[in-house]
Amino acid sequence: CCLPATISNNVPGTEISIGSDTALNIINGACDSIKTSASSSRKRLFIVDVQGGHCGYLATLGALGSGATYAYISEEGVRLSDLSREASHLRQRFQEDRLT
Repeated sequence: CCLPATISNNVPGTEISIGSDTALNIINGACDSIKTSASSSRKRLFIVDVQGGHCGYLATLGALGSGATYAYISEEGVRLSDLSREASHLRQRFQEDRLT
């Protein structure tokens, strides 16, 4: 029986590892705490950095579980055009929030 214990969840021939499940639980708990403390003001931006090396498993599932607007993973990389588009989107949302 092979039971991997890495947070990256990138061991060939396995579906999930003990470390990645634990890390996802901690990421979701931390994001829930951030949301709770940030609920007093809607004009905030939070960036959460997760571990995982060159494997975007934790970032992707952590973003899905916490309801993140964007997720950047090393497999796809980050392009300046993406950052510019997403910064524009966030500016627009903050502007709309100011009007309400």
